[in-house]
Amino acid sequence: MGSSDRTLARMRTRVAQLCGNFGQYLQFFEDSGTFVGPSVYFHNKTISIRKKRGAAGGALQCDEFFDFLYATLTAWGMHRMGPGNTKLCGIEDIKHSFRAQARRIEKIEGYTITEITRREALQVARNLWAIISSLEVSVAEAQIVANSKALHHLLPSLIPPIDRSYTYNFFYNRNNLSISEREAFQEMYLQFHHIAVTSKPWIQRVVGKGWNTSETKAIHNAIVGYVLKELRD
Repeated sequence: MGSSDRTLARMRTRVAQLCGNFGQYLQFFEDSGTFVGPSVYFHNKTISIRKKRGAAGGALQCDEFFDFLYATLTAWGMHRMGPGNTKLCGIEDIKHSFRAQARRIEKIEGYTITEITRREALQVARNLWAIISSLEVSVAEAQIVANSKALHHLLPSLIPPIDRSYTYNFFYNRNNLSISEREAFQEMYLQFHHIAVTSKPWIQRVVGKGWNTSETKAIHNAIVGYVLKELRD
């Protein structure tokens, strides 16, 4: 069972507002200076290695790619010392879980979120969830956040990184989900696709500039800008 009609209506309203002012929210994100230092540096290094390896299969066999991915996820707050479940799995476990999904990843790596149809987006969402739900990135039971952030670096044109503070708040007005992760991911992905298609001219204009390292990262950045401008005091 998915979200209530009220939640879906609010979601559609926010998405329409974001699409109508995409450039404004992206600029607000850039002006905020929210993410700096290691979070930017390691992300850029990981994306650079991914591009140099060509196909996803090349990156999957590249230990350097995983070394920088591990550092990126740590810089993005996915590993903390002390008690709690905010901890990454061992790097060899992460490598193994990704490589076990090679066929599924290669099946969809040719798609770009701004270019696929809605029907294709429905199938891509199912395929992405099959991958996400099979990865072992974090010791926590929750899968979307850590696994989407990791998978984003392998399929940057297809899946954005998903976080609690910004993505969940934008779509669900809260930091935690009240529906299953599978249902939430499918709901969010169709909205990501709508944003991608509707805001395609803006996205194409900014990809490769600053934090906008891919189509989906530009979408995520605009969502962060929206939350900072509209939902934070």
